[in-house]
Amino acid sequence: MKPREHVWVGGVVAAGIFAPSLPAEAVAFWTATVLIDTDHYLDFIYYNRCRDFSIRGMFRFHRLSFQKIQRRDFLDLSVFHTAEFFLGLYLLATWAGSSLLLAALLGGVFHLALDVVYLAWYRSVFKRAYSVAEYLVRRLIMIRGGDNPDRPFLDALDEMGVAEATFVPDSSAITPMPPTP
Repeated sequence: MKPREHVWVGGVVAAGIFAPSLPAEAVAFWTATVLIDTDHYLDFIYYNRCRDFSIRGMFRFHRLSFQKIQRRDFLDLSVFHTAEFFLGLYLLATWAGSSLLLAALLGGVFHLALDVVYLAWYRSVFKRAYSVAEYLVRRLIMIRGGDNPDRPFLDALDEMGVAEATFVPDSSAITPMPPTP
């Protein structure tokens, strides 16, 4: 889902559910529905090796990357959209007894639900890993099968004019499995 849509939909839901009696929680919910996507900016910085910090470049990178979502070698990890992140936020909210952090957690889960619906529209729900552990396992399986899950993102950078030769993922420790008889 696009950021503009998260801003509007998250704002409407926050206003409808929390604003009448819990205005601070409404702001926390709405803020989380928007700021959870900062992990996409971190992806962009990671893949371009800190050479471009522009917001415009980030949007272009993700637009070009999304065009490759149907490829066999496509696997995305958005760390703030993972079970581990949500579990950590839940534990922090409970430990602190914070209704604001709990509202932020609900905003993040709401955001993720919207993303899943959006990905379902494109028949691509499983092109994103919803856990860091899941990502590492699936990535290993892909590499052993001869696919490079970084390739779609590197191709997007190539289309942007960013030289690929400066980014070489370390997969030297992983060797492809021999074919089974």
